[in-house]
Amino acid sequence: MEILTKVINILRAYVYKSNNTKLVVLGHQKTGTTAIASLLAHSANMSFSSDPIYEMAPSNSNFLRVFFDNSNDFIHIAKKNPKLFFQQVVKDPDYVLSIDKVFKLYPSAKFVFIAREPHQIIRSIFNRLSIEGTTELSKISCENLTKPTANWDYIINGSPTVSDDMSIVERLATRIEEATLSYLNHNSNIKLIRYEDFKVDKSQYIKKTLEDMGLPCLKDTSIIENKQFQPKGDHKILIEDFFGKKNYDLITRICARTINSFGY
Repeated sequence: MEILTKVINILRAYVYKSNNTKLVVLGHQKTGTTAIASLLAHSANMSFSSDPIYEMAPSNSNFLRVFFDNSNDFIHIAKKNPKLFFQQVVKDPDYVLSIDKVFKLYPSAKFVFIAREPHQIIRSIFNRLSIEGTTELSKISCENLTKPTANWDYIINGSPTVSDDMSIVERLATRIEEATLSYLNHNSNIKLIRYEDFKVDKSQYIKKTLEDMGLPCLKDTSIIENKQFQPKGDHKILIEDFFGKKNYDLITRICARTINSFGY
């Protein structure tokens, strides 16, 4: 059995190499990365991996911190798990905060970054985790979240450039700004996709994106374009009412660069 395992790992390493990956999809959580990446992979008839970092340790948020803190481990861990990290299309929102490392990991790939209006991003996260928009909490126990995972614990309670006295809203808004800044610092090598533009005509947008990037467009996505790739959020309440004035204004202030850079 041990010999068979070694043989399988050797074959995987041969098939799933870094140059196997043709497209890497970046963007903050809840910006439509899953839907857009899935449709791009389907249309191009390419293999697809979603959230390889999360799949490595769904119940260990400390692993996520180690993963990003050590650049050597980043590549080392990926190469030890080629089936997760080296499909033809790879999507992982956590990648956006470590773009330089990701460029080295995928030297032959093309990159897209998906942007979305920041208030809507945070509302979608709060809807997913059943958190009130008016919350002023600075921390929340992972066990108290709806469908808790280590990844959401890490995103809600800790990320780069945060302090313990930040509220959850401040922390998420800061994280969105970090993702935007990371994109802006590398935008000559990354194609921008606005989630709102994608929603206008999903199939045509997918087709044009692939054509613009020189990738094949082989399958029609119109049949599956409205598939619910992630749990649907509640958008019945006006965004200003959902957050209340204090949190709404807080997001607007912190995410000023995101709002201005992407035309929101």
